[in-house]
Amino acid sequence: MKRRWLLPGALALLGIAVALWLSPLPFKGNTQAQAYFSKGTRFAERGDFDAAAKEWEKAVAAEPRNSEAWALLGEYYFGKNDSANAVRCLIRLVELAPETPEAHGRLAIAFLGMRRELAAFEEAEKELKRTPEHVPSLAVIAALAGAGGMRDKQLAALEKLVRLLPNDTDFLEKYCQALLERKRDDDARPLIARFRKLAPQSHLAATFEGILAFRSDTTPTGTQKAIAFFQEALHLEPSALFPRLYLGKLYLRLHQPAEALVYLEDAAKKMPRKMDLQFELASAYMQAKQPGKAAQARERFEAIRRDDDKMRGLMKRCAVDNKNAALFKETGLFCLRIGNFLNARVYLDHAEKLKPGDPEVSAAWKQLIKQEEKRQDLVEKLGELRRAQKEQQEAGKSEKP
Repeated sequence: MKRRWLLPGALALLGIAVALWLSPLPFKGNTQAQAYFSKGTRFAERGDFDAAAKEWEKAVAAEPRNSEAWALLGEYYFGKNDSANAVRCLIRLVELAPETPEAHGRLAIAFLGMRRELAAFEEAEKELKRTPEHVPSLAVIAALAGAGGMRDKQLAALEKLVRLLPNDTDFLEKYCQALLERKRDDDARPLIARFRKLAPQSHLAATFEGILAFRSDTTPTGTQKAIAFFQEALHLEPSALFPRLYLGKLYLRLHQPAEALVYLEDAAKKMPRKMDLQFELASAYMQAKQPGKAAQARERFEAIRRDDDKMRGLMKRCAVDNKNAALFKETGLFCLRIGNFLNARVYLDHAEKLKPGDPEVSAAWKQLIKQEEKRQDLVEKLGELRRAQKEQQEAGKSEKP
């Protein structure tokens, strides 16, 4: 994802700076702080935001209760993609002026940039209590709720996002996938059609249509239709894995185990911990009269199922005993071991919050750093949403007589 998603642009910051420059200062008694703040806003008006930030830092050092300067610094550090400093400034802003619009939402995005998913989730929920349709906060919930076992909350957030941003293909894609995972095919069908229209070259659009065809029509004609969708998906994205899984299922339906195994064995190399893939492999080996390999696939299936059952059990215990640092650490480390990195981050984050400095948790974080780039895409996407919202707000103001 390109850097066009970065938080917010210079014009947005300049707009805030000018607005504050024209407004009364809340710390008139502190002339030194007032001078730093005024000098910073003059730098901002000229577009020199680095120099402006240095003055605003001096202003908050001289007068720590200056919420406007903290707000400007938070915006500045967002623009520099400096999540740690953005969090520092926004925490002070929330303490001093909790009524500040979007403050909790901005803090949620900043926490996400620091790998602090639990804190991000909590701040996003605070923002949504005040602003139920705050898009960046809904996006945080949609991204993280599933990891905490709150799938209904995740689905509700995606539903709102798709309603608010009907042409956003990223959220539409995730909502279609979530509906299909819950077997809500009738609800998914019109949304998949919209996704297909908006993103005709997306292999996922073809995959979703293939899943609908796979489930709705088991006749030879329906099977061939589904095969065509999944073959199209592979043409659009040769490395895609789910079309391979479903092609394996379809060829098993046609009692063609040799063709099924071509796709299933290839997918299994890349998704070794996908439980239903091992189940399909066992069926394919049995059809191909290879009972030894079928038994091995069944063993892998059972091992993965045991791990999944254990993970769900640990998550349920954490929900009941949410002050138990050892339990959250155990859950996070187990999720890391089985490759569930998002759950690992959520539970290790809470373990670290309950008991800072645990060496096992610190070591686990080092392993999770390797997953940074995947999460950075979401952070940048949220940044663009905030920027777009600001532009829409400014456009609305300019249209008023």
